[in-house]
Amino acid sequence: MKIVRNILVLFVSICGICTSCEMKYSYYDKGKTTVHFKYKEGENDMKLSFATHVDGKPIERVFPLEIAGYASEKERSVELEIVDEYTTAIKDVHYSMSEKLIIRDGHYHDTLKITFYNTDPVLDSEERRLYIRIKANDDFDNGIHYLQHLDIRFTNEVQEPTCWGTFDVYTYMYYYFGTYSKMKHRYILVANGIEELPDHYIYEFEDRVMFNNWGIIANNYFRDHVVLEDPNDPNSRILPWK
Repeated sequence: MKIVRNILVLFVSICGICTSCEMKYSYYDKGKTTVHFKYKEGENDMKLSFATHVDGKPIERVFPLEIAGYASEKERSVELEIVDEYTTAIKDVHYSMSEKLIIRDGHYHDTLKITFYNTDPVLDSEERRLYIRIKANDDFDNGIHYLQHLDIRFTNEVQEPTCWGTFDVYTYMYYYFGTYSKMKHRYILVANGIEELPDHYIYEFEDRVMFNNWGIIANNYFRDHVVLEDPNDPNSRILPWK
């Protein structure tokens, strides 16, 4: 009897452990799913410049979203809201976008497309801000808290990237481009034939290689071309930094 009792105690204990593990690691309820923007940390706060878009054409940007949980057998909607407290951009004047997206049945992803316009003269001297947040609805709860919003600032002037000046050689642009100036910024874009510098921290090896290549090309450009920080000051040439 003692042996039988011990076996029963062991069996009950194992069942308890399994139940505990199942409760601890069961993250998703099949009927309740969350949604979030998919980006690296820091990419949701970005600056956009029309400085190299002299043709006046709009700029389109896409921002992926994904669900955390189960795909569905029916279409589900993702609702977005423009947060007036932080937004200074005017819809259909400075930007256009849909505030409701549809994730198709059987899918885990969708993409938000935003079109930005640079026809408003105010953008020549001021930036405008667009702050977007995911709204919880009947189909989706809010998911990972720091992936719930986009904060986009844009202007016709170049804007200093937020990560130009930190203190980690692997994450700040100073390491690749030297001291910041607006004129240098413009010609880095010209020399590399790119629209804008990504405004996010440089974690991945591929990012560091890309920035390093841009830095070499820009450095050589300033070595081979005379570019003045102030067109009226012949002594204000932007010098190569490497």
